[in-house]
Amino acid sequence: MAGAARSITRTEGAEAQSPPRARWLALWTLSRVRDPSTSLLLSQVVVATAAMVANVLAARGLAPSGRGEIALLLQLSYVCTVGVLLGSDRSFVLTYHGRPPADAVRGYVGLLWRPALVLLGSAVVLALGSVPESAAWRWSAVLVVLFAVINAFVRAVKQTAIAARRPRQFLVNTVVSQVLLVLLLLVLFLRDVDQPRMWMSAYVVSAAVPTAVYFLRRAANGKRHGTTMDGPGQRSARRTVRREGLALLPAALSNMAMLRVDRIMLAGLASTAALGLYATVATLTEMLVWPLAAYADSRVGAWRAAHDRGSFHPRRLLAGAAAFAVAGGFALGVVAYVGVEPLFGQRYAPAKDLIPPLILAAAVYAVARVSIATLVARRRRAFVSVAEAAGLVISLLAYLLLIPTYGALGAAWGSLAGYSACLVATLVALGRASRREAAA
Repeated sequence: MAGAARSITRTEGAEAQSPPRARWLALWTLSRVRDPSTSLLLSQVVVATAAMVANVLAARGLAPSGRGEIALLLQLSYVCTVGVLLGSDRSFVLTYHGRPPADAVRGYVGLLWRPALVLLGSAVVLALGSVPESAAWRWSAVLVVLFAVINAFVRAVKQTAIAARRPRQFLVNTVVSQVLLVLLLLVLFLRDVDQPRMWMSAYVVSAAVPTAVYFLRRAANGKRHGTTMDGPGQRSARRTVRREGLALLPAALSNMAMLRVDRIMLAGLASTAALGLYATVATLTEMLVWPLAAYADSRVGAWRAAHDRGSFHPRRLLAGAAAFAVAGGFALGVVAYVGVEPLFGQRYAPAKDLIPPLILAAAVYAVARVSIATLVARRRRAFVSVAEAAGLVISLLAYLLLIPTYGALGAAWGSLAGYSACLVATLVALGRASRREAAA
């Protein structure tokens, strides 16, 4: 009887202790999800998963030339997106950090609507005007412009969520858009649709719907809570974002060109079939960059605050980024090499030769993204532009020399050369910045 009583006592004690433990675990989990880098990393995982599924569906449903045409249209859209953002994606968080969501949303809309209208006007001209090329060309051009504008607002969702410290809003938006994309591509695959422009249309629709809902909801919440954002303070903040964004625009253009010009030049100097092989593998290897890019994007505002306090020390960050890139690159390279043929089919077997240089390029660029974010945090915008321009120049020269002879393999090694030049220039700039700050 006494033993039973002691057993009951121990059970009651455990039950009394379990709720605090459960609450502690729940609070800890919630705090991690609220952390911007965690939510952004989860968003990147969702994007990576959807990209992997989309990559498999496109490779299985289209010939390499069709897969290459989709890649070309996407790259042209990404380049046009820079013309809508005008560098604001690099400067917005620094100015709007900690502002209410409605303030951040309306502030970014104020930055984007004019360049977006200019680009949309060009889409109307392309759709209605008399162009000597075929109607298929006009459809492709309109899709490129539409996706460029929509993608700019997708980037705005990310930046406003980071600035307002609501990263889960971006996570939800990402999940909805990527699930919708996979469903639309699955329908196209099951119906044996082999028109690349139809597949491109799926990207446009899946990005447009949740992004429009996000901005409409944020605007409605702002009106409901009486948020006014058109005063002198708001206009001043937008001018600050635009001014710093334009200062960073050369770096943004160089970065975008360095990332996307390989696909464009490969299609022009080789073929869309070669681009299809290249894009299929590059979509896998680029997953190595996303975790470090998400971490750097979410921390740049905090890093600037730490720099202003004199407590920012980037060496440990760069060492950790390098360790992650090496370990992750090795693991991803093995998985990619083994999985190319089972995932994409026998006709994509030649793409296995592209994996080593593309994995090395992704690892180098992942570290470069972190180092560039540390330069932005330290207000070394000129150094950022120089580093990005160095990478662009070297990559362009490498593409011109290598792609005509080696095709997709030349583009892969050219990417490694450009990213390596960018990283070296960034590390040199960090060293100079540290010496100047120490001497000041």
